[in-house]
Amino acid sequence: MRSDDTIAAIITPLGRGGVGVIRISGKESLAVAKQLIAEFPNQIKPRYVYHGWIEGTDEVLYTYMKAPRSYTGEESVEISCHGGVAVIKMILGQCVRAGARQAEKGEFTKRAFLNGRIDLAQAEAVIELINARTEKAAEAAARNLGGHTSAHISGIREKLINMLARIEAAIDFPDDVEGKEQAGLSQEIREQLKIIDKAIAGAGYGRLLKVGAVAVIAGKTNVGKSSLFNLLVGEDRAIVTEIPGTTRDTIEEVIDINGAPIRLVDTAGIRAPKDRAEEIGIARSEEQLERGDIVILMFDGSEERLGEGERRLLEATKDKLAIKVINKIDLGRRLPVKGCEISAKNNIGIGEIREEIYKALCNQNGRDKEQPIIMSARQEGCLNRAKQALQNALESIRMDRGEEIMTIDLKEAVESLGEITGHQISENVIEKIFADFCVGK
Repeated sequence: MRSDDTIAAIITPLGRGGVGVIRISGKESLAVAKQLIAEFPNQIKPRYVYHGWIEGTDEVLYTYMKAPRSYTGEESVEISCHGGVAVIKMILGQCVRAGARQAEKGEFTKRAFLNGRIDLAQAEAVIELINARTEKAAEAAARNLGGHTSAHISGIREKLINMLARIEAAIDFPDDVEGKEQAGLSQEIREQLKIIDKAIAGAGYGRLLKVGAVAVIAGKTNVGKSSLFNLLVGEDRAIVTEIPGTTRDTIEEVIDINGAPIRLVDTAGIRAPKDRAEEIGIARSEEQLERGDIVILMFDGSEERLGEGERRLLEATKDKLAIKVINKIDLGRRLPVKGCEISAKNNIGIGEIREEIYKALCNQNGRDKEQPIIMSARQEGCLNRAKQALQNALESIRMDRGEEIMTIDLKEAVESLGEITGHQISENVIEKIFADFCVGK
């Protein structure tokens, strides 16, 4: 992939629509556009919209973006035409015949990164914004695109670089360093570790917004699982009757809880199966329990004690993230189990269940709203490596291994944080990141 030639691509989804857009980027952008568009002005003003015709193809609007004030940071022309597949492909073909090369996946955004228009965290936010499935995910990605995560990470990195400078000065000029310097460094490192820990905690919330989670409703037959499922979904998706064992198979629906996409799964009631169909349904329920990110354990609050099947269910899910829901409180509360109290029959307590699912999945009680929302697994990995390096630095201080060893640990932390923003990154990692983009972005 060369970065000094002129490229072109369709930057709107390919299909029938009112408008389609082709972007040309590179030093020959104007020259390419002039060959296409009749009566192209000799003196064109940047950031103005012009009207013209591409002979035999379409009537268009086009805009010139002068470097560095364009998406890529290069000379750029964007042509808006009618959104028919044939029309837009014809114009792209004409761009290529006029001297442009068809852009590869993510090449526009890669050029924006290489030209310093955005850093690597902002570049990753572009694809997160495109792929956002809910408004909350889009808001978080837009915040990252605006540089919130980059500024946060750069702040930590700058403090570590300042520490390194002081340590290296102490190595070069040992007579000028006070004895209390190491104790002060330990405190500073711990402060940065706390900030990194909060950012890592934000990665769990970012994953929830980005990919969602699976919430499995489990319990014995006729406890109200399908009723709760229907109330959370907002429509009658699961069959509800007073006959135990009505649900023979898992039923799924994606719901939005505070901006997080949650795949809700209603399962067959746990009991000794009455026939082969129910046996298969229960086996599938057990599989879903293994795969679920959170289990909603439902109990009949009107009963006096747990049954054997319910005790087995509690044992099977003891190591999983779970919330307990006590249903049928309208019949009187007798069961000695703590949990969220609801009446699925009377639609009581359902809002509280939604909030409990959300809080449990993203740890909202402990998340600082000003902390960055890390939505990239790569960035989370970099933060974990930086955390380990700082913990090693603290251990080096405690064991009195010397300043030279400590600087190795601090440099590793600085490098790991630099990989998030792109200050220190290999070409292979860059290629891998932009390979996930679509052509045209």
